[in-house]
Amino acid sequence: MPELRLVRSGRIWGWMELGDACRGVAQIESEMNGGISMCGERELSECRLFIFLIFVWGFSCVGADAAWGGEVVFLNELFGRDVTGSNMLLSDDGSTVIVRSSSASSENGWYIWTEEGGVVGTSDLDGSRASHTLYGVSSDGKVMVGGGGGVNGRGAFLWSQEVGFVSLGHLPGYEGGRSQAQDVSDDGKTVVGWSEDEEFKREAFVWRAGEGMVGLGHLPDEFERSRHDKPDSRARYVSNDGRVVTGVSDSARYLEIYGEVERVLATEGFVWREETGMVGLGDLPGGDFFSEPAGISYDGRIIAGTSDSHTPLGFYQGNEAFIRMEGEEMLGLGMIEGGDNTRVVGMSSDGEVLLIREEHRDRAFFWDEVSGFRLAEDVFREHGLIGAFGDYNHIDSVYQMSADRRVILGIASDLRFLDSAAFMVRLDRAVNSVPEVGMGVGWLVVVVMGVGAGRVRSVGRG
Repeated sequence: MPELRLVRSGRIWGWMELGDACRGVAQIESEMNGGISMCGERELSECRLFIFLIFVWGFSCVGADAAWGGEVVFLNELFGRDVTGSNMLLSDDGSTVIVRSSSASSENGWYIWTEEGGVVGTSDLDGSRASHTLYGVSSDGKVMVGGGGGVNGRGAFLWSQEVGFVSLGHLPGYEGGRSQAQDVSDDGKTVVGWSEDEEFKREAFVWRAGEGMVGLGHLPDEFERSRHDKPDSRARYVSNDGRVVTGVSDSARYLEIYGEVERVLATEGFVWREETGMVGLGDLPGGDFFSEPAGISYDGRIIAGTSDSHTPLGFYQGNEAFIRMEGEEMLGLGMIEGGDNTRVVGMSSDGEVLLIREEHRDRAFFWDEVSGFRLAEDVFREHGLIGAFGDYNHIDSVYQMSADRRVILGIASDLRFLDSAAFMVRLDRAVNSVPEVGMGVGWLVVVVMGVGAGRVRSVGRG
């Protein structure tokens, strides 16, 4: 918006420039009056003062709203070591960043950063930092969950600095395989994930402190299966209170293929509640039957993810982002112009902003209901930060976002040297904020129109 650019540019009219503006008004007035100017030096001084007051008013009203900004922090500098960009976690309150170092040394492993405590390693996590993977963190950043550590190096676990390592075990009958914890509730007492048997088939679970692990089953698939061919389900996300779970499961769906209806084995997103059990989310019209959640709102009422879809003419167009409100069918968000395979990779905890990756050209977008898709570079430019990325000015992905939508983790690239870097952006305002410049600009327009009207009336009377 022009007003924001004016303030950021730091350009302030000088006293002489105001005088030039006033003389311009006098020249126009003189031409309208047959060469006779109605503006003497007194009028010019008054004009100069009036325009100055207009500018001060506009600056005060617009400037406060235009003071957008923030900071860009590259995580390899923050943590003092190489960071694996795809392995990053951010707590909902924005206070805690967790990354995995990719250094080919003894320092390889997971590290935690907080504003108060700085960088802390997780070396006590089952005695081996390199053997585990973290997937979820509580809203306050104090409890983390993952898999790969634990019993025989293959079990789901919960970890906190206060308690240390807690093995979550496996579902009954799945002891011979792996298990992974994927997400954790606000209070750290409910964990969701999956447990795998020796035949590599998985079942979603909920683990509750004091109760242990319970399997969530699978969506109905109606297929005859052998003893070694079991359905597959995985819990991925849980609401803040631990009552609503979403993930993916095998399911049986009927599709029209070349004019004939056939039953197919599909991958379908689900939502689970204690009172309803597992319910399929469906998918978008067209394409293969496929849906995969990528996030759930804090209250469990909004789920966002990716599905397959087709064009209005019936042609398959690839992955399309969706959002689904409780009790409603999923809504496709459309395709980004010039791109395909639009995937949701994250969302704000209130469901208002989605983090989108367009894989055709490796571009990152934000989506909200008011503005639709917005290129990440444009958003950061609006906040006055794109220059802070330096040569890493192509935003590949935005993965994580805090609840207030002001802290964002992502990957940026220097396309000249095909190099990439993980970053954290901390904004002064929410990423989907709308400039509140209406009051300042409105009053400025009213005052200017009043000056113009008064001048025209003065000329007319002359």
